[in-house]
Amino acid sequence: MPLRRLVRLIWEYKPRILALDNIYELASSERELARLVSMFPDTVEIVQVTRAPDGTLYDLRALASMLGINVGPKLSPQKTAYIVALLAEKGYGSRVRFLEEKTKIVVRKGRCGSEGGMSQQRYQRRLRAAILRATKRVKELLDKHQFDYDLVFRKSGGGLDSAVFIVYAPRDALNGIIKPHHGNDVIVEIKPVYSSHVVFEKPQRYHEKPRYLIVGIDPGMYTAVAGIDLEGRLVFVESGRGMDRLSIIELIYRHGIPMLIASDVKPAPDLVRKLASSLHVPLFEAPRDMRVEEKQELVERFLARQGLKIQLDSHQRDALAAAIRAYHSLESKLRQAESYVLKLGLDIDLEAVKAAIVRGTSLAEAIEEEIERKIAEAEPQPILQRRLTRKQSIDEEANRKVEERLRAKLEELEAENRSLQLRIKMLKEEIERLQGELRLVKAELDPQLEAERRVEELKRTLDLVRRELESLRREKIEFEDLLRKAVNYILEISLGRVAIGFTLPLLSPEKVKELVRNYGEYLCGALIAIEEVNPVYLDHVKALLEKGIAGVLLPRSRFEYESAFEDKLIPVLPLEDYLLEKLGPLAILRAEAYTEAALKRLLLEEEKKRKEETKKFLSKDELLRMFEEYRMQRTRELFGET
Repeated sequence: MPLRRLVRLIWEYKPRILALDNIYELASSERELARLVSMFPDTVEIVQVTRAPDGTLYDLRALASMLGINVGPKLSPQKTAYIVALLAEKGYGSRVRFLEEKTKIVVRKGRCGSEGGMSQQRYQRRLRAAILRATKRVKELLDKHQFDYDLVFRKSGGGLDSAVFIVYAPRDALNGIIKPHHGNDVIVEIKPVYSSHVVFEKPQRYHEKPRYLIVGIDPGMYTAVAGIDLEGRLVFVESGRGMDRLSIIELIYRHGIPMLIASDVKPAPDLVRKLASSLHVPLFEAPRDMRVEEKQELVERFLARQGLKIQLDSHQRDALAAAIRAYHSLESKLRQAESYVLKLGLDIDLEAVKAAIVRGTSLAEAIEEEIERKIAEAEPQPILQRRLTRKQSIDEEANRKVEERLRAKLEELEAENRSLQLRIKMLKEEIERLQGELRLVKAELDPQLEAERRVEELKRTLDLVRRELESLRREKIEFEDLLRKAVNYILEISLGRVAIGFTLPLLSPEKVKELVRNYGEYLCGALIAIEEVNPVYLDHVKALLEKGIAGVLLPRSRFEYESAFEDKLIPVLPLEDYLLEKLGPLAILRAEAYTEAALKRLLLEEEKKRKEETKKFLSKDELLRMFEEYRMQRTRELFGET
């Protein structure tokens, strides 16, 4: 039959497995095979029965003999199809999946930043800011062209130390969009990670009982993944550097089926949200960011309760803490489900009921779904059974060894038995991309599709405008409140109840210059409220002194620097006694502040004048000392002494 009929029949009957003795009978190349598989339903597995998971190829006749099927002198196409299907049902062969192409974009420093002397910190901040700008630019381009990607980065003061994008697209798809860059400050590298190709895996054994997992993720440059089952037992906890979304998914499915993805922070990082979306499972976010002490205590209690003594790094601890927190949020429901099923005495899969509850299904619906599945399994199925004699020409001992080797390999790869379902889900993204291209082609012929696209675009624009309007409304309320306060204080000032000054958050060159630049003409005769003093910059008070300020207000905790101001005849008042409120750059003061400052300035001037006048007169002791020195000098001159 032609391929088009095969695709139609697969959609019509929706088989569980499409079995072949050679997958390249479907298509001559991997690219064509991937395109054809993308047209199949998500639930179909493709199995090549003549290929073992370790790569060994077997003759179809030998495999049939191992099942006790006498193939006769010649295999007809109908008999071959039956034997291939029967072998796939028994778990023989390798299933097929396709790896997506990935590209890595690395943004890092162009220079080491180890030199620079006293300007080293400023130089490193400039490099980090440059990396942050480059990362934002790459992200904007990827978002603009709707690429699927994961982003991990290392934060530092003033910007980023490095950033890595894992783009789920081939390298040539980025041509003309993002270019490599090798500058003095920033280097942008673009590297292809993997070319798509066919990968053979162990086929799914449908009689095996699945293990359902709650998975915690701690993403970053160093990513950790932890999984616990629905009984609250630790299944695995692993970590690695540079793990992308696909490698995380592969790791999870080696241990079980994910039912819930958990994060220890709120909102969850982009990688965690995309992972939950790719797996089509709910996302659990902690009600608030978990503290380090809280996570440490939670993990220690969990490990002690299970009698486990393992050393975890900080990333593994955070991932496991997220999974435990998610399990605790569902524990009461799971226990209730267990008690209810035992109470009813139903012969149903309790783990499947729990898994449905984790996905968000109610207890009653989960039990009814499992009962319905059991009823469907109990219905008689027409199965063609044949009992054929074993071919005597095959050496029984050789067959036994081959079978044992196959079973050993199957046991070894047991953890990966569900990866194909995941890969089929991941291929949905490729299907969506192709469907998007198809929609673009149809849009040229169908004005209605273009109108729908325009409506969606207008909806997104409207949503953006609404958010901006809400932000402006909040700003308007804040400005109205500020205006009301300003009007009230203007009236208070006019009545002489309060006075006005200026605020200086920190006595530093930058803040002083900013104050003088913005309000220099108003500083003459004004009081300055200084909230913090850096003793290194005390000399910069001269810039305020030149403007003729009336005095300063300091916190009592900083009165140790009082003499540095009063030596320059700048009176100092306690900030807590006179400051009523800060209104932007202005300080609202008690009305008596200026009077107190003026009185203190007069006292300082009188004290300085008194000290200067005291210096004009010599004391009695000073006169006697001068007379004694003159007498000794004359004695040496008369007697010729030296």
